[in-house]
Amino acid sequence: MRAERVVLPAGFVSRHRHGGPTFNFVDAGTVVIESAGERMRHDAGGFFFEPAGRVHTITVLDDASLRVVRLVPPGVDATTEVP
Repeated sequence: MRAERVVLPAGFVSRHRHGGPTFNFVDAGTVVIESAGERMRHDAGGFFFEPAGRVHTITVLDDASLRVVRLVPPGVDATTEVP
């Protein structure tokens, strides 16, 4: 298990997948997660889950700070960018 604080600037965009289930709490800012044909906006106070292996895109609308808990097996990358 890895717990961390992630700070992302407005305008940041990343298409990626995670090596294990990932739980996210938005402390500040606004992010949009696009995955499997769905688009969900998460503002401060919001919570979202990212399943292991599912490709998704995060777009940061306002400077964001997130508390993230990842359940990642040893030796597996927490996040892998996808072209």
